[in-house]
Amino acid sequence: MICYPKNIPVLGENNTTLIFTFDDGPNGENTLEILDYLESHNMSATFFMVGNKMSNQKDLVKKVYNSNSEIGYHSYDHTLFTKNKIKNIINDFDKTNKIYYEITKDYLSLTRPPYGEYNNKILKELNTSFILWDKDTHDWKYKDTEFIVKYVLENANDKDIILFHDSYKTTVKAVKKLIDILYENNIKVLSVTNYAKENNIKLENKVYYSFK
Repeated sequence: MICYPKNIPVLGENNTTLIFTFDDGPNGENTLEILDYLESHNMSATFFMVGNKMSNQKDLVKKVYNSNSEIGYHSYDHTLFTKNKIKNIINDFDKTNKIYYEITKDYLSLTRPPYGEYNNKILKELNTSFILWDKDTHDWKYKDTEFIVKYVLENANDKDIILFHDSYKTTVKAVKKLIDILYENNIKVLSVTNYAKENNIKLENKVYYSFK
């Protein structure tokens, strides 16, 4: 068991907000467990979902949509954008948007390209805000709850966009521990759009790594 240092940088900052994001969903009970824990602490996050998984978990997509959190686009089938033809990228986006509209009666406005890979042509063609990150927990690599918690507490700063994946139980456990710690220290955890609204930021068709 890791003992957290008493003077954790992020816990010493005033009016701190972290932006939590989750890739590769929806992931059934994992997504639901994180969502419910966020809701119970009046927090929110952005879940970047894959189109072909959305179509198989429509009830979960609708639940996330109707919560205080939100959904972003993470490709139709996790194909690397920069290795794909632009017409295929557009078709996949349209196909996912159709699935999303059938479930929510709304359209996707945030994109996270798989592996963070994009170019300016892709950015302009999809005409959404591209949300990348400036803190990567590498939860897919380590699959270690305590490592993830320690990494965020020791490295996160105000206005950081933090990358997680809701594919792993170790991440679910880590996020719940983080929420408890951050909540006790009056640190906000918000989705991309909720952060933008609270700070009067108009999200544009450009790339965001953080809100610093």
